[in-house]
Amino acid sequence: MSEGKLSLREILGSAKGKLRIHEIAEIDAELLLAHLLGITRMQLHGTVPLLEGDALKQVADELDELIDRRISGFPTQYLIGEAPFRHLLLDVGPGVLIPRPETEGLVSLALEKITRRFPASSREGKKAPNERLSVVDLGSGSGCIAIAIATEGRNLGLLLSVIAVEPSNEAHPYLEKNIAKHDVDVRVIKEGVETALVNVKADVVVANPPYIADHLAMSGDLPRELAAEPSLALFGGASGTEIPKLFIDAAARILKSGGDFLMEHEESQRVELMAYLSRDFIEVGCEDDLNGKHRYIFATRG
Repeated sequence: MSEGKLSLREILGSAKGKLRIHEIAEIDAELLLAHLLGITRMQLHGTVPLLEGDALKQVADELDELIDRRISGFPTQYLIGEAPFRHLLLDVGPGVLIPRPETEGLVSLALEKITRRFPASSREGKKAPNERLSVVDLGSGSGCIAIAIATEGRNLGLLLSVIAVEPSNEAHPYLEKNIAKHDVDVRVIKEGVETALVNVKADVVVANPPYIADHLAMSGDLPRELAAEPSLALFGGASGTEIPKLFIDAAARILKSGGDFLMEHEESQRVELMAYLSRDFIEVGCEDDLNGKHRYIFATRG
């Protein structure tokens, strides 16, 4: 981009215009520019760095390149290398699923279940270490669920033992990096859910399995950005429920009697998955996400 006498704000306006033409959220231009400038998006609305001459041209050219990649279908989170999730900022990149706002609701439900298991006194850190509550995150990916539960549980004074199960070689570096970044005690198991944690029993299992039907990968009905994310973390079998059922089976094996299971799912799958849950679980229930879509199911191990 030749900046001429354009200001930084005008360069940002031009970038937003390009995204608008392609029906991409204009906020992505702000995130990309903030990333280049080393500031937060909100700081763009205050006092921004004063750039002139070659420095301004370099930023303009780099933003142009990022905007072009975004228009080609590459996710903004991969371009900047991080994604927000609840109170966390997680490292992400090709090979790991980008955390979604819908999954934040799953963490809220899990924390409600977990908190109910502790007497009030234990929330002040008075529970004996050998009485820690064990929590397993199946298919952890970036670690968003496990790390959010570990950090927020710690802030609530809950003594938790959290395990993240993730088989992907590509996702593992991000999982390990995010655990270290947020300084949480989360144990990582590099194994598929079908065979992980043999002879281990947990109090709570949480999962966000792949649940998109395989045929949709070729249908053209999915957002183009999904093509950049790992298919292993997205597609759940022919109907989309085959992989979620494997996660349910794993949870049934891992959970103690009376343990809680919570899972995210695609909105059309609720009836089928609740029926499947009822084979080994009791008190099967469900909840919608903030957009009113069928999104979460939960149950107690019988």
